[in-house]
Amino acid sequence: MTAFIEFLKTPQVETVTVIGVAADYCVGWAIEGLVARGFGVTVREHLTQGIDRQIWQVVDEEFANLPVRLTSPVNT
Repeated sequence: MTAFIEFLKTPQVETVTVIGVAADYCVGWAIEGLVARGFGVTVREHLTQGIDRQIWQVVDEEFANLPVRLTSPVNT
């Protein structure tokens, strides 16, 4: 994982887009790790599915004051 993060920082990437299954587990952990490493995160809401909670709930409850935003086909 460290090599991947270093690769992202090389070209001065500031924001990473995340999609996936298990919004309330794997996707949430990816968001947490990226934000902790200084990245902003964009989550494609229509491409991300939750198990117990949907991604909008995860973002509202866990990442409200962090550089994380949801996008959909309407506001991309």
